[in-house]
Amino acid sequence: NAPTTAVFGSVTVNNNANINAAGGSGIFAFNEGVGNILVSDGTGTTITATVAGTTASGFAQYGIGAFGYEAGNTNVTAATGSTITSGSTGIDAVNQATAISAAAASSVTVVALGSINSGVNTTNSGFAPAGIQAGFNPNSAFDANVNGNVLVNFSGTINAAAGAGIRAFDYGIGDVAVNLGY
Repeated sequence: NAPTTAVFGSVTVNNNANINAAGGSGIFAFNEGVGNILVSDGTGTTITATVAGTTASGFAQYGIGAFGYEAGNTNVTAATGSTITSGSTGIDAVNQATAISAAAASSVTVVALGSINSGVNTTNSGFAPAGIQAGFNPNSAFDANVNGNVLVNFSGTINAAAGAGIRAFDYGIGDVAVNLGY
């Protein structure tokens, strides 16, 4: 299905369980319409999303993947005491909309208070993995038609096997803030 502004709704995932994803992402939440995405990973949970070798079936092994394709806020929270171990990026929260008006400005917010162990496999977009990856990426190039802000609040640990610890970006118009020791 292609993203569409004709569909409205929000996606919410509240996780309080341990997840062992044998062939893909631990949590994979996406919204192809206009609306919000909220992913909350509870205290003391463990998400393991790794497979020996490379990414299986073209899907990166994210601990938590949250992807929006139209206007809407994307919020991911990993609570104190949570542990994410991934074959690729630990938390990947990205909006890939190609048009978000200033009036509908959106946000991507990640609050991570636990432990993240990211892997070596590239993301589905071909980028190096990171502990946390958060931002707006309409086409891997600046797009003045995309309006939104990015916020990462981090107070935990990241062990990055390859790539960056935190990668926060905005290929549109908006602010990017990263707070460490939040």
